[in-house]
Formats: sequence, C-alpha cells, structure tokens
Amino acid sequence: MMDSRQLYKAAEHLRTILTWEKDWIHFGTGDEVNVTLVEELIKNFLQTDLINLVLGRLNSRTIKKREIMPIINGVLGNNNFELWNETMERVIKFHQIGVLLRGEKNPKKK
Repeated sequence: MMDSRQLYKAAEHLRTILTWEKDWIHFGTGDEVNVTLVEELIKNFLQTDLINLVLGRLNSRTIKKREIMPIINGVLGNNNFELWNETMERVIKFHQIGVLLRGEKNPKKK
C-alpha cells in the first residue's frame, strides 16, 4: 500500500495518461447531493474493494469500499478530490461545484 505522498504523486502522473469522458455528471452540493448516484458510480465504475482517496499530499489514503461513503460525505460538493480504483486504472474526479468526471487508463497510452 502507498503512503499519502506516494498516492498523491501516482495520481498526479496517471491523470496525464487517462482518457476522460466528455460530459461532467451533476451530483449536487450541500443538502442536494445525490448520494445514491455517487454510491452507484463508485460500485459500478471503480469495481474494486479498495478505493484510493486522493485529497492532497498529506491526506490521501486507501479505504475499503464499504467504508468510503461516511468518509466522503463531508467533502462531497465542498472539496475537489478523486477516487481511484485499487489498480489506479479508473478514477472519478469530484469537483466542489457538484459535478464529477470519470476517467480511465487508455491501453494505447503507456
């Protein structure tokens, strides 16, 4: 498992070789966050039992998928952060204005 700085640096590098979807998805802010939408995207898109939460150099970590929602509830729609799958091949980028974007490693780019 990577420590916070390693995880942050890995994400920083991998972001440059991802293929990002064209359309942002609105998930809401404040009391209007669509928690069900976020849970389904984490479950169906990231597809691993361990999730890498990338917030910053000092507060990034790996979390079990079943424990992720209570941890991110406070930052959803308030902070920018990313959730990566265990293999760092898929990511959901959350923006503080209540939108998210999915990205995936493109096998053609190494």
